[in-house]
Amino acid sequence: MRPATLIKFILVAGLLLAVAAIAAAKSVNTERYKTVMIERVRAATGLTMIFAGPVKLRLGLSPRLSVTGLGLSVPGASSDDPPLLFVDRVEARVGLLPLLFHQFRTERLVLIRPTLHLTPTTAPAAAGAIAAATGGLSFDRVGDEVPATRFALGEVELKDALLLWQPGPDRAETQITLSTGRIRPESIEGGPMALQAKGQWSGTDFELAGIVGPAPARKGQRPFPVRLKGTISGAVVVARGGIGDPVSGEGLDLELDARGDELHDLLVRTGLATLPEGSPAPVIGPYKVSARLTGSTRAPALSNVDLLIGKHDTVLIKARGEVTAPLDLSGFDLAITAEADSLTGPGHLLGLDLPASLVRLTTRLTDDGPGRWRLAGLKAQVGDSDLGGDLLLRLTGRPRLTGRLNAVSLALADFGLDPARLLDTAATASPPAVAVADNRILPNTPLALDPLGAFDLDLGLTAARLPFGTLVLTDAAALLRLSDNHLTLSDLSARLGDGTMTGQVSLDASERIPSLALRLNGKNLDLTRIGSGFPLEGGHADLAVDVRGRGATPRQIAASLDGTIQAAVTETGLLASTAGGVPARLLTALDGGTGDEDPIDLRCVVARIGLKAGIARADRAIAIETARAAILGSGTLDLRNEGLDLAFTARNGSQIRLRGDLATPLVGTDSPAPRLPAPRTAAGRSGGIDASPCRTLLSRH
Repeated sequence: MRPATLIKFILVAGLLLAVAAIAAAKSVNTERYKTVMIERVRAATGLTMIFAGPVKLRLGLSPRLSVTGLGLSVPGASSDDPPLLFVDRVEARVGLLPLLFHQFRTERLVLIRPTLHLTPTTAPAAAGAIAAATGGLSFDRVGDEVPATRFALGEVELKDALLLWQPGPDRAETQITLSTGRIRPESIEGGPMALQAKGQWSGTDFELAGIVGPAPARKGQRPFPVRLKGTISGAVVVARGGIGDPVSGEGLDLELDARGDELHDLLVRTGLATLPEGSPAPVIGPYKVSARLTGSTRAPALSNVDLLIGKHDTVLIKARGEVTAPLDLSGFDLAITAEADSLTGPGHLLGLDLPASLVRLTTRLTDDGPGRWRLAGLKAQVGDSDLGGDLLLRLTGRPRLTGRLNAVSLALADFGLDPARLLDTAATASPPAVAVADNRILPNTPLALDPLGAFDLDLGLTAARLPFGTLVLTDAAALLRLSDNHLTLSDLSARLGDGTMTGQVSLDASERIPSLALRLNGKNLDLTRIGSGFPLEGGHADLAVDVRGRGATPRQIAASLDGTIQAAVTETGLLASTAGGVPARLLTALDGGTGDEDPIDLRCVVARIGLKAGIARADRAIAIETARAAILGSGTLDLRNEGLDLAFTARNGSQIRLRGDLATPLVGTDSPAPRLPAPRTAAGRSGGIDASPCRTLLSRH
């Protein structure tokens, strides 16, 4: 046969085949076909198929099927519930030759503007529908009007797709958009499927690519293979492994690996964290996590967890172990370590100004019931301080931290909590180089009280050594409680040498105006244990403080103080350089000293101060005795403006007045001072020198 004749024969045969296929296509009853489709989809997936518009079959050498408005809904869904899946338009390319044998096979499917609504209850149904479709959903011929159908897809394309995930009634909905997406099997008969997708998650671009399948021929034959790689906001996530039953989501066995350059950026972009408007984004650092995901989509579990977050100049966190119930934030069993070159970095993350203290921490995080995490075997080093113990964190309702912490050495300054800095400020105060309207010592900065309402505390604390400014206490113990914005430090006890100190501090921030109450009692306190910077050198002291105040700043609290302060010091020395030398000049002028003594020997110092509405008064209630003189003082300290007005009289008749303010007191003799009572001998006669103003004040107690 000549070539020309052969070509003509082929063309005629092709034309006849096309005519036959078109004739077969015309015999398809689309309405009857829709009815059968609804029945078979319900039998295969349990879902109800909805046709909201017409079904059209366009004939030709490449037949096209189009559906306007196609949906799937779960059984029992009400008319008000959105369908599980709704597609504005479906376009399919139909195989021409299979039509000759009354078979209907799609070769390419395009879904335009599909919307998938997922919840924890509908997700398994969606997975089952996908598995049924990818496994080759088909049904035999029902009649000449409904040909046998097999959905062996050559390619599925998604255009402008939207995924809506509603995790719960009280939780925000997550939206994922796909600008483009493709699913392409290895061949028209099936095999592994290549996936590609580009879109946005919470406004952040992402890409997904990988290979899944093929589905096993028999259930339980082998896991459904999965190999996926995704990128989002600088993060790269890889999943390798399989799923035993994609329909039910059972039999997860996936190796997960995720890493990125900045964790906080990922948390904000995915909606897991928020950033206040105008606030700079904190820098947490890079992250890397690997784990094995097992279980099911309803109850997943993570094992072989290896987590690394941050860097040393902020905080570097490592965790290893397992999480048996990550969806419920429970089932933790993780060995955790944290390191930081300085508390400054973690402080910036929390919005706090913390000192440059080196940080080392190890603990084991375990689950202790619903919403309860236990930190066992905690060991921490912060600067020169060390801590150990066990803590329990309750997350249900208001977070609550309970437990006990023990320390060999606990320096509050390592945590930026050293109130003694106020004393240092007072000791070094001097007139400013440039005159300002406010030259006070007490700060007017609002106390950081907002965090007190965010959590509760119930901690037992002990420290063998407790540095407190220049003071070093030993055998310290206290109970720290925080509840409903009310912070108390109770059962406080400590030793200073052979002396003991007890007390309680209470800060109530539950009202509009916070209130503070302080009670301290000290007996036989050894002042030789106080380091440099303290005005007195050596001796022993008794102390009784009972004060209360209200305000949002240290200055406001001081301006409202009520209560009493009593102190007695024996056999001590006054350092001449204290407070710019003002106390030394005052004593020298009263007792006739040379001014060269340093320290100035003091046999005793006694003070009994009453406070009312921020004004401290001493009515002949300050007594000082040196080797040459006995001195009695009276006057006021107005804490509302830090104004000072004290007058002193020595037994020899010398009189000195101390005025001005705390930052810049002035010593002068321009006004009379209170006079001492006439001295008495043991027999009661006047004229002796054994009368002691210190003993007189102490006897009033």
